[in-house]
Amino acid sequence: MWDTLLGITLLFAPFLLLSKFTEKKQGIKEEKDRLKGLIDGSDKNVDDWLERVEVLLEFAETAKRRFTEGNLQIKKEILASLGSNLVLEDGVLRIETQKPLRIIQKAVPEINRLYKRFEPIRNGLTKVQIGKIFSQSPVLLPGSDSNRRPID
Repeated sequence: MWDTLLGITLLFAPFLLLSKFTEKKQGIKEEKDRLKGLIDGSDKNVDDWLERVEVLLEFAETAKRRFTEGNLQIKKEILASLGSNLVLEDGVLRIETQKPLRIIQKAVPEINRLYKRFEPIRNGLTKVQIGKIFSQSPVLLPGSDSNRRPID
């Protein structure tokens, strides 16, 4: 009797193994597809963020010159793109700037302060060393932690 059971078990063992393998393979494939979807979504988010940053930096780089040299329409467009709630009070224009521009606005004085401290030609610091000093600035990297997120 045991011989018969053993024979039947050995006869069906390959099918049982194949069935388990197929089941596991399907689960692994589903997990792979889920992870691929997460990675693709992250890639798109990073690409979108980089594009927004590039547009913002190009604007920050050229806005002053364009405002100085531009006509009235260009000046209006620049002011409108800076933010909202434009208020003219006692000859001073106040603008509630957008968050990314506020970050740049806070960073510029800190960058200028740090640059004044360093004169690479005289003190021999490399770009890497200066980069490390900049990366330690709480103004330039506020609340930085191991879970870096793009600025909204």
